[in-house]
Parts: sequence; structure tokens; C-alpha cells
Amino acid sequence: MARRPRTRMSLLRIETSRLLLRPVEPEDAPMVVGMDRDPEVIRFMNAPQLSEPDMAEAIRRQAKLYYDTHRLGILAGILKSTGSFAGRYGLQYADVEGVRELEVKYLTASEHRRQGLASEAVRGILDAARLEGILRIVALIMSENVPSRRLAEGAGFRFEKEITRGGREVSLYSVHYSPAR
Repeated sequence: MARRPRTRMSLLRIETSRLLLRPVEPEDAPMVVGMDRDPEVIRFMNAPQLSEPDMAEAIRRQAKLYYDTHRLGILAGILKSTGSFAGRYGLQYADVEGVRELEVKYLTASEHRRQGLASEAVRGILDAARLEGILRIVALIMSENVPSRRLAEGAGFRFEKEITRGGREVSLYSVHYSPAR
């Protein structure tokens, strides 16, 4: 029997049952700014308070650094049923105690919370990363962010330890995969 070539899912375009994850575009700036100004959405993070034109420019710079250079990054989560911008999800590099790690990020707009979209997005990202041969991904979660900790654990992340980052205590979670044979 002929061996089928391994399918490679891009880390820049991921589809789940309800979401299309694609690169954030400058035209998404109004939705990104809206999320970054929503106290419920950013309760556990430091979000820049940029104007829409400044955010559009930041998105352009991000595209050069992450999408073009690393072929990964934070992606717009678009609901396939409506085309609505549901959140931002993806992978970014982070310095964790002097080690460069790939960190999963997930942030869902208020109107789309509590629907399982972040869990679905994270599972899609992990599946794509595993297909790309990525062996370790971390999640850095503020210790008091119980919903985020539950999401990470449900996606297969395991608690490693508490660390200090940016003057704050955060929980370091990780998921490991074996190399493909």
C-alpha cells in the first residue's frame, strides 16, 4: 500500500469546527482595540491602550516579525457561522526564566465568552503545532486566573511551577509531545 504524504497544517491558518484562525489584519484594529479596552477581557493582562490607527500599524509590524519571519503568531478567531471576530489566539515566543519558549495565547471577546471557543481554538493550535513538529508549548497564567488555568489543564497542559514575570506571580504550564518517527 502506498504511503500517504503527511498533511501539514499551517500555523497561520487553522480551522476548527466553529472557528477559522487566520492572521490578524490591519482591518481588524477596531475589534482588537475594543477587546483591549474591555475590562472583563483584559482583567488578567496588560493590554496596550492604542488608537485604531496605531493598532493597525502595530498589527502591520507584528505581521513582519511573526507571520513573515516565524510563520506563526497571534491569529484572529473568526466565527465561521457569522464571520464575527471572536478573539485572538495563537503562539508567540516568550522569555521564560532566560529560556525562549513558545507560549500559547488566548483571548475571547466578551460577547463570545463561555461558549468553549477558547478551548476549541487552543486545541486546534496544539494539533497544528504537533503536526509541525513542535515538541513543547507553555502557558503563562496569572495564578488567580482560575478559568484560564482550567482551560489549559483541559487542553492537556500540566502545571510546572510558579514563577515571577514582570513583577507578578504566574503559573507556568506546559504540554510536551514526542518526536514523530
